[in-house]
Amino acid sequence: MDVILDSLMDVILDSLMDVILDSLMDVILDSLMDEAFKLGRKLSSMDECR
Repeated sequence: MDVILDSLMDVILDSLMDVILDSLMDVILDSLMDEAFKLGRKLSSMDECR
């Protein structure tokens, strides 16, 4: 029984970690893209001011 429970826990934890990491990466990438977009707009508006 212990072996079955252990392997079940391993599988569950692995899939949980995958899901968590995937969503974390999505959030991080989204915010990075937002920041890059804002920075690009700031830089282009600074160029227009000159």
